[in-house]
Amino acid sequence: MKKFLKYAALFSVSLIAFASCEDPDTEEKLPYYYEPLAYIDQVESSMTAIHCPLGIFNKAELNIPLNVKLTKAVSNNVKVKLALEVEGEGITPNIFTFNDEVTIPAGSMSAEQTVTITDWSFATSIQEAADWKIRFSIAETTGISAAQEQGKLELDLHKKEYSKIRPITSMEDLIGIKVSDQSGWSTNLGNNLFNGGSTNLGSRNAELLVDMGQEYTFSGITLTSYYYAYNSVEVWYSADGVVYDKVGTATQSEMYYDDSGYYPPHGIAFFSPITARHLKLVINNNYQYIYGLNIIQTEAIPVVFTPSYEVNGKISILPTGSVIGSVTAGIIQAMTNTPAEGGYTVNLTQDDSLIEAYNAANGTSYKAFPSENLLISGIPATIEANAYKSSDITFELTGDLSKLDDENGYLIPLRLEAAGLSTAQIGGVVYIKVAVEHNNLTTNPSGPVGNPVSDYSGFSATGGGYTLTHLFNNNLYDYAYADYETIEVDCGTELNIKSIRLCAMYAYSSNYRLKNVQIELSSDKQKWSSMGTANSTEHLHWDDWDGYQTAVLIVPTKARYIRFTIQPVNSSYYYGLVEVDIYTE
Repeated sequence: MKKFLKYAALFSVSLIAFASCEDPDTEEKLPYYYEPLAYIDQVESSMTAIHCPLGIFNKAELNIPLNVKLTKAVSNNVKVKLALEVEGEGITPNIFTFNDEVTIPAGSMSAEQTVTITDWSFATSIQEAADWKIRFSIAETTGISAAQEQGKLELDLHKKEYSKIRPITSMEDLIGIKVSDQSGWSTNLGNNLFNGGSTNLGSRNAELLVDMGQEYTFSGITLTSYYYAYNSVEVWYSADGVVYDKVGTATQSEMYYDDSGYYPPHGIAFFSPITARHLKLVINNNYQYIYGLNIIQTEAIPVVFTPSYEVNGKISILPTGSVIGSVTAGIIQAMTNTPAEGGYTVNLTQDDSLIEAYNAANGTSYKAFPSENLLISGIPATIEANAYKSSDITFELTGDLSKLDDENGYLIPLRLEAAGLSTAQIGGVVYIKVAVEHNNLTTNPSGPVGNPVSDYSGFSATGGGYTLTHLFNNNLYDYAYADYETIEVDCGTELNIKSIRLCAMYAYSSNYRLKNVQIELSSDKQKWSSMGTANSTEHLHWDDWDGYQTAVLIVPTKARYIRFTIQPVNSSYYYGLVEVDIYTE
């Protein structure tokens, strides 16, 4: 049986207050709003504490503004005596820090302060949800009255049940890396969640049981719904699928979801990693389908890592002899699965000893990259106290890159290190993969340049082992299917090619445009020369009237054969390549 304690703390103070605006000789009693009255400013009447493995997570949000005010200014300092009453299991007045005596200076109308709770053990000793009441009041005034209704402040303090659910506002707040191979996973509602399909949950409070096939250590989960966000998700975990422990219940305010599309992704984070083979999710939903499920894998020990552990760089050698180096999305953040009161300092160390193992595992032949040609900014990076993510770390290829022309490319392994943390097995090393390409593509062309080929009777094309007959007939309503990612064109004779114009089906809509097109030329179909990879933002001029996209070569190149390797903007929208046009010089 809970014991409810009630305390009253009265603090002795003196009050000197004389109104300056009234005539003391008048006998007429003025309305109350002409009298100087003391009152307590009213604030939000309820507060909710989040109880987690770190204690009370949102302490800063639970500070109480306690502002004593006057209805009108007076000519002398005003001192006010306050009283505090608390009610509920374990709570006492001495855990509240505030000035028991407040002074409103002469001519002013308020004295402001913030009340903090210094000892939360009364709340953290209780696992279940609990409630307390807090009442501040003006206990006594001399020479001035206290407002009857506003002379007190009553607050309800509610503590949620103990939960490992960590509130987040972005998918980037998930700490870890998604599992890439879910082939051994199964659920009690079928296995379509792991092959791109969907599962009918069957009820609005559905219980989904997941067997992941092996034990994982993870710090969160992701779910994908249809159209509607889930109202709440109750998360349980188990080693054997028989006895389950509860992580907590993620409400809409605690999990992240993106409702901008038809398939809102949801992210649910934990304060600390858990290890389990089985999951039980009780999903309160408005539309009974789930389209995807994964976990955010991490490690059981405190580690430093980054989910952006593979970064792409490029060295472009132009026909003019100049060299351009770039790093695509070369910004990362270091993360930890175990925040600390003192935070962490993170460094990066280039470790070329990892290149051989990387090449063996991935079938590549990368070379070591000179450390003097890599500029790293933001090191050392800082993970602030009780935070999970560091400040930004950026990469830039710099200096003389003209001698770095090995077509196998270069690899820069950078090991994350932080005192007090181990380097994670997954994501503990950042691999910057630097490709080398000869780039003969004009940046930001305004349209095709050169003379259009008028006779395509000698042209032919193949893709996916098929002969493609529809690419040269100036008909935008027949096409080569998207299965043919690589298409080879035989021009029938050698041409001095200046521009290449392509059209994908329905590409007058930006959703259907080609995103990247690698262009290679050959005179004998044996030796191919790369012209570069034309991307939709830099090298492909887009005509939104008919959907044509044009790449223009810096230097005209003689060739009979053209090979395209095509990536659409969105493969689900891409139906096929419709037309190919060549311009010569």
